[in-house]
Amino acid sequence: MVEKTVTITLTQRELMELEVIVVDEDKEEALRFLRDVVKKKVFAAEEGHCKPPSDWR
Repeated sequence: MVEKTVTITLTQRELMELEVIVVDEDKEEALRFLRDVVKKKVFAAEEGHCKPPSDWR
């Protein structure tokens, strides 16, 4: 099985938010961050790989 990798980019604000979550050890905020930020970015990155280029025909 081929291992798949995905690269996402976090904004400065998202990085700061993540740092606060880690420092506070806030489990609920960590789960919310994964659902609202990371999940969306991962799915968007994967979607970009599944679509043919716009000039493809």
